[in-house]
Amino acid sequence: MKLPKFGVKAAVMTVATCFGFSAAAMAEFPERPIQIINPWAPGDSADIVMRKAAEYMSEDLGVPVKVINRTGGGGIIGATAIATARPDGYTLGLLTPGPAVTQVVMGNTTYGLDDLKPVGIFWDSPFVLAVRSDEPFSSMKELGDYVNAGNTVTLGSYAQLAVPSLLANIAAEKTGFGYTRIIGLDPVSTLSLGTGDADIVTLPDARALLQDESARGLLTLTNERISTLPDIPTFKEVYGEEASLWTGLFTPRDVPQEVFDVVSKAFQKALEQDEIQEYAKSTGAYAYFLDSEGSSKRIHNEAERFKGMIDKLTN
Repeated sequence: MKLPKFGVKAAVMTVATCFGFSAAAMAEFPERPIQIINPWAPGDSADIVMRKAAEYMSEDLGVPVKVINRTGGGGIIGATAIATARPDGYTLGLLTPGPAVTQVVMGNTTYGLDDLKPVGIFWDSPFVLAVRSDEPFSSMKELGDYVNAGNTVTLGSYAQLAVPSLLANIAAEKTGFGYTRIIGLDPVSTLSLGTGDADIVTLPDARALLQDESARGLLTLTNERISTLPDIPTFKEVYGEEASLWTGLFTPRDVPQEVFDVVSKAFQKALEQDEIQEYAKSTGAYAYFLDSEGSSKRIHNEAERFKGMIDKLTN
């Protein structure tokens, strides 16, 4: 499937000429504070872990490294600020699949897939496809068999084209069925798993019900099993493909390689700290590091996959 091309064409000139960088200046990086733009409100697990990582990066690099929240537009406002920032390494950003992938393939952004360069994908937030314990299915196969026997099943999700919903629908398609309807979650029904016949929710929303067996998990949108709920299979196990609600650290596209390497090395070192790994385990998240090349490949693969499902849900 051919994706549309987005973004402004780069001028045919070197970064040093265009932006006034000298070899000496790049060698001295960093000389001043670094900001990391988060396009979401503060307080979620990815924001918290990035602030922890920023402290370690600051110690390593010898300059302040601060996370700032620039919200709005479903993450597009912050992502645009990252993509259009001066490519000198002093402006970085956190991105998730929404502003980095799905909003791009839907044509909602002025930047393209390649206008943001991943330092690395590093965090998977745990989402679970869960059902109440009185539902007559306990696996994706049983759910598919139930639908194919003539029954209807609705999906509770944050929005039809939100990434969790897209992944839940991709899982259904791979199992051989489709949801009758997608119903928007609300705060009350989310906590009781009372929106759809199956709900795709965050682990904190479902944890208590799953642990007391008032609900059961059919699938996690993670690449590793959630340590506190080890019996629930992952999307990757069931379908052989990666699928998670990831967060990555990005730079503008044309950051000089020497500067990019300094950022990448400091970030990887920060992620290795015990405090960050322990925090990930406590939240059910997964902290790791997928390098720039691997992250870019994953982003382009997801663009193809998500565009296919978006087309099916909107046509």
